[in-house]
Amino acid sequence: MKSFYFAVLDDSKIAADSVSNAIIGIVGQAGYAVTCDCYVSSEEFYNKLDRGGVIDYDAVFLDVNMPTYDGIDIGTKIRHYSSRTEIIYISGQENRVFDCFSVRPYGFLRKSRFLEDIEPLIKRFINDQISRHSGQGNIVAFRSKTSIVNIRGDEIKYIESVKDYQYIHITESKEPVKIRSSLEKIFEQLGDSDFIRCHKAFLVNCKFIRRIDYDNITLITGETVPVGRTKIAEVREKYILYNRKKGMFKI
Repeated sequence: MKSFYFAVLDDSKIAADSVSNAIIGIVGQAGYAVTCDCYVSSEEFYNKLDRGGVIDYDAVFLDVNMPTYDGIDIGTKIRHYSSRTEIIYISGQENRVFDCFSVRPYGFLRKSRFLEDIEPLIKRFINDQISRHSGQGNIVAFRSKTSIVNIRGDEIKYIESVKDYQYIHITESKEPVKIRSSLEKIFEQLGDSDFIRCHKAFLVNCKFIRRIDYDNITLITGETVPVGRTKIAEVREKYILYNRKKGMFKI
């Protein structure tokens, strides 16, 4: 049976225990085993990260506003050590949702509507994890005239088109995967996914977007991709829809 390993970090012990109890109840009702560690000191958690002690969690639930190190600091440190651990923010200051984007969070829970938000988020998280570990995740078979290349969609940062070739930039390799195909065909293969056609020669994965400017998109990796002049409104609209789907824009 699949088991889940979570951590909750909140400077209020009452709040941390409440979040932990809610998680354990929802995951248990779904029929899975769960362990949930609670922390009330951001400094302790931060130092444990440096010692490699807290990077095996499936997800970490972080209060955004904490003394010494806030949730953004902790999230950034988690991302430095692990791309696998998901980050879920909890905050009473809902305007800080935008500050969280740089660490690629899985979701954002409002303290004012915590009980309303947490159950659908946990259920979605469980489904995503089960699909990933069963090998049934969003693997896309990119077909060219001479070969088939299987790549996980959530590992693709962006795709660049150069003449008859498409260069697929992924997280696990410095060199892009090169296939002979058209960008239109690849976009069609990706289907109803999290990719945006931001330029006639580029597709970008919403998951990796840090910032959208009028002429380019900055990724969390520091890389930039161009935005076509006629595409900027569509790009912003689709990015908002993506974040709303992820639970980031209910406020």
